[in-house]
Amino acid sequence: MNNPSTKERVREAIREWLSACQTRDFEKLATLYDSEAVYAHDRAALIRGVPSIVAWFENALSQMSFKSYFKEEVLLVEGRIAIAVGKFCLVPTDEQFPPEAGRVVLTYRRSADDRWLLVCDIDNRPPDCSPNDFDFIAEELSGN
Repeated sequence: MNNPSTKERVREAIREWLSACQTRDFEKLATLYDSEAVYAHDRAALIRGVPSIVAWFENALSQMSFKSYFKEEVLLVEGRIAIAVGKFCLVPTDEQFPPEAGRVVLTYRRSADDRWLLVCDIDNRPPDCSPNDFDFIAEELSGN
């Protein structure tokens, strides 16, 4: 089940999520989650359910203007479940906070209507993640 077209559909689901967050399209964001979704952020308690997750993002994203990036490290698909591991980077567009990077583990489940929906999102900020892991961002930050 690890065929390229299935993996590309999961990658497209990730890109849709990034776009919805960046544009603050919270109605769209809500449609990208599985009904049993949970969000585990390293700076918050576990959040359960789509309405609570979307409310958390509405609050968090209302305080910042940024570009977000994702760099895939692992993508596994088995049946109706996909697990993506990768680095993320948030770069402010208004310099109100420094760029920050971390790692995310995303679990997707293929729905009955054949959509890949986010069921578990775990973020952390380990020491091996940096904005410099994204070459184009490192160049931008250094002024090159």
